[in-house]
Amino acid sequence: MSVDDAPSLREGPPEPEDVVIVLYEPTWPLRFTEVACELRGALDGAVERIEHIGSTAVPGLPAKDVIDVQVSVAGFEPADAYDEPLTGLGYELLPDPDEPQHRFYRRPSERPRRVNIHVCECGSAWERRHLLFRDYLRASPDVRDGYARLKNEMSDRYRTNRYDYTDAKGPFIREVQQTAEQWAAVSAWSPGPADA
Repeated sequence: MSVDDAPSLREGPPEPEDVVIVLYEPTWPLRFTEVACELRGALDGAVERIEHIGSTAVPGLPAKDVIDVQVSVAGFEPADAYDEPLTGLGYELLPDPDEPQHRFYRRPSERPRRVNIHVCECGSAWERRHLLFRDYLRASPDVRDGYARLKNEMSDRYRTNRYDYTDAKGPFIREVQQTAEQWAAVSAWSPGPADA
């Protein structure tokens, strides 16, 4: 399936899936490792890096109970190198028109959803931004805690609309990304070795 043929991430009404934030779960890294092993086996050389991103990748940060996995590939073409293996594992491509630098996959029959796969190009701004945001939150407990408060407040306000919940966090995330860039310059941050 090409990106143009796939249904869009934002087409139609929000999924009937409430936004529920739970306390940090120490088993999330293990769940990531299990998914990463499955992906590495299926993608067989098509992948450059597999990373645990998103809130479940930050110890102490409350989150939706969904593991976000970033799969970095050398290039989006040929798409069959990653699309066919992911489809074979039951994942479906849902393009995000707001984020052309990545390909979003999820298992449509998985309820509640447990895993999101984000395919991006190795060395892309998408890859860097998500790794830097994760690492900055890991290194900055005060910022992490502020993000936790915002997530809890927004999940209460937008419990039945995942899109509005995500959009409401946008200004905070953009501000933190700017601060994280300054931190990266001072600390000589680099992505380091992949999580898996």
